[in-house]
Amino acid sequence: LDNVEFGEDGEIKSSTTTTTTTDELDGRWIMETNLKFINPYGYFSAHLYGLIPFFVVYTICVSIFLLAYLILALKHRAELIGLHYMTLILILITLVGSILYLNAFISGNDTGEPLCYPICGAAYLVAMVVDEIKNTLARLILLVVCLGLGVSKPTLEQNVKIKIAVVHILYFGFSLNDKIHVLTVLDENSDPASALWALPPVLLNIFIILWIYYALTKTMALLVAQGQTFKR
Repeated sequence: LDNVEFGEDGEIKSSTTTTTTTDELDGRWIMETNLKFINPYGYFSAHLYGLIPFFVVYTICVSIFLLAYLILALKHRAELIGLHYMTLILILITLVGSILYLNAFISGNDTGEPLCYPICGAAYLVAMVVDEIKNTLARLILLVVCLGLGVSKPTLEQNVKIKIAVVHILYFGFSLNDKIHVLTVLDENSDPASALWALPPVLLNIFIILWIYYALTKTMALLVAQGQTFKR
């Protein structure tokens, strides 16, 4: 079946069959069959197709938020500090990531090529990398604010900067590896040890959350001690 057309109800409307023979005299026939299943909206199943309108709305919302942030930043540009620029970079990365995901899903729905099996396609891989950069940077910004940067101190100690960088680089690497592993391994029971790859990013995430809570508690106590309670 080289060409198949489906109606609105998913039933096959028409198809063509191609047959070939290697020898007209021996009476034996070899039929080559290609069967293509496609819904009226493309190759994706319903739960994947639903991500396309989701990322359309998500991209529009992030674009509006970015525009509002830029307007406020320009209005108060004399009061901006480094954290504001880091936040702007985070919003830009979020917007780029949503556009890349949208492009990957639309392309996969149009062509029928798998997003990430047996290996991740270039478009989807880049989208995952950008998305993981966004997740890592969001955690980093929240942590440095809770540590008091721009709130109770103008800069952080060098050893603290190194610790922050190491933890977040590890988190980025292990989280990206776990995402790729989940999408490319169909049967985790064939290799039970493969499930251990999900453990490092979970532990690092818990560590970062606890560090944020601990840093926030110390910063709030410091502000009270300094009489800067309006910053709490």
